[in-house]
Amino acid sequence: MKKLHAVLLLFTLVVAMGCSATSSGIDTNDIQNASGDPADLKQVMRDLQGSDYILIGEKHDNPHHHERQLMVLKASVKPGDTVVFEMLNRDQQPTIDAFQSGSLPYAELEQALNWKESGWPNWQYYGPLMRIAVDAGAKVLFGSYPRAELREKMSGATALNTVLPDAALADLRQEIISSHCDLLPAGMIDPMMVMQIAKDDLMKQQMKNARGSGRSFLIAGNGHVRKDRGVPLHLTAMDPAARVFVLGFAEETEKTDAKALVSRYDALWFTAPSPAVDYCESLRKKFGKKPSAN
Repeated sequence: MKKLHAVLLLFTLVVAMGCSATSSGIDTNDIQNASGDPADLKQVMRDLQGSDYILIGEKHDNPHHHERQLMVLKASVKPGDTVVFEMLNRDQQPTIDAFQSGSLPYAELEQALNWKESGWPNWQYYGPLMRIAVDAGAKVLFGSYPRAELREKMSGATALNTVLPDAALADLRQEIISSHCDLLPAGMIDPMMVMQIAKDDLMKQQMKNARGSGRSFLIAGNGHVRKDRGVPLHLTAMDPAARVFVLGFAEETEKTDAKALVSRYDALWFTAPSPAVDYCESLRKKFGKKPSAN
C-alpha cells in the first residue's frame, strides 16, 4: 500500500506528459489544428466559445502551458460557466465553496487546500486559474477523488471500463508503462489504468452535471483531455450531440511526433519545454531497474 501511495503521487506528474505575440507577450503563432495545419488563435477562440464543453490540457510542470491557460480562461469564462479541475478532489470542495462565497480570502486558499501536500506542482500554476474563474462569476468544481478513495479503486481493480475500445485501452496501457520508464511493476499497470479511467469518468460527470445556462470547462493533463480515449470520449458516449472542443498543449521538443499528437486534440499549442527533471530517477529508486512486463 505504501508503494501504491508513492506511485499515486508520481503518476500525477508523469502520466499526462498530460512570430506574433499577444499584449501579454505570449507567442500565439505555434498552434496546429487536428489536421496538422497552422491554426489562428482567434479562430481557436471562436471555436472554443461556440462549444458546450471546453477541455484545456497541460503538461503539469510546464509554466508556459499555465500562462496560456490563464490567458484562454480570462478571455472566455463567463458568469454561469463551470470550471472543473483535475487537481481538486471531492474533500476539498467545501474549501473551494468557502473561497467562492467570499468567506475564505484568496491569500489563505493555498494553505486551506493543503496544496504543498497534494502532490501537485507550484500553486502559482493553479491558484490564478481558480481565481480568474471565480472572479468571472464561474463555479469551480473538483475533478478527482480523495487520495484514499483512489487507492481503494486501484487496489480493488478487477475490470476495465468498456467505454474505451480495445485499441484505446492498449494505447493507454503502453503509455502508462512508458511514462513510468518501463519500471512499473506489472501488477500495478491495470490498477493505474483503472484509476485513469475512473478519473476521466468522474470529470465527465462533473462537466455534465454542471451544464445549465453556461458552459463546462476542464483543466486537466493532456492524457485526460485526449479525444481518442479521455474525457471527450466519455462525454460523446453519454451525449453524442455535445459540442466538445479540446485545446491541448505540447512542447517544441515533441514536434517530431506532431502528426500523431495533433490528431488527439482540436488544436494543439506548442511552447518552450519545461525545465528538465529526471522523473525516471525517482522511479528507479522506488522500483529498481527491472522493467515492466508488456
